[in-house]
Amino acid sequence: MKQTKKCILAVILILSFSCTRPRYFTNHYTGEYTGLDTLINIEGFYYFERDDSSNINYCIMFHEDGLFIYTHVGKPSDSLTNYFEGYSRYPGFCGTYYIDKDTLKTQGIINRGWMYGVFVIFKDYYISPVGELSFIREYILEDRLIGSGNLNKRNFRPDNYLNPGTFFPLDIKDHRCRYIKKKWFTGKK
Repeated sequence: MKQTKKCILAVILILSFSCTRPRYFTNHYTGEYTGLDTLINIEGFYYFERDDSSNINYCIMFHEDGLFIYTHVGKPSDSLTNYFEGYSRYPGFCGTYYIDKDTLKTQGIINRGWMYGVFVIFKDYYISPVGELSFIREYILEDRLIGSGNLNKRNFRPDNYLNPGTFFPLDIKDHRCRYIKKKWFTGKK
C-alpha cells in the first residue's frame, strides 16, 4: 500500500511538470488582427530549406490573428499539405507572433515531455519590401538541457538556411493550437 501511494505521488508530480507554463512566454494570444496579410502572403505556408545534408528543414504557417503553426520536415509533400490543412489531430508546434517594423518575431511552444518540460523557442524573420520572408535567427532563453542537446541561451542564425523561404499556397488552413484555451497562452486571469 505504501509503494502504491509513492507511485501515485510520482505520477502526479510528473504530470504536473509536463503541464507547466513556459517561463519565457510573453507575447500572449489575443486573437486580434495583426495586419500581417498586408506584408506577406499568409494563404499557405513558408518552407525554409537547408543547403546541407541534415534534412532538418521547417515549414511555418501564419494566421492573421497572431497565431502560427510550424513543423520540421524533410521535403514538402502531399502529407505536409494535409498536415497544414488540419487532417492531423494537432499540429506539431504552435505559438504567437508580432510585427516589429520589418521583422516578424515568433514565440513557439515546444513540449518535450516530463523530463524536459515546456519551453519557448524564438525565431525572427525579415519581411522584405516585396513581401518575401527570410529567416534571421533562432534562440531560446532557457538555462537547462533541452532535448538531446544543450541549447542554453543560444542565439544563432544557421548560415545553411536558404533564404528567402519558399511559399506554398493552401486552399484550407488549420487554426488549431493545443494551448489556445490555456490561461498562460492568452494572458487571461
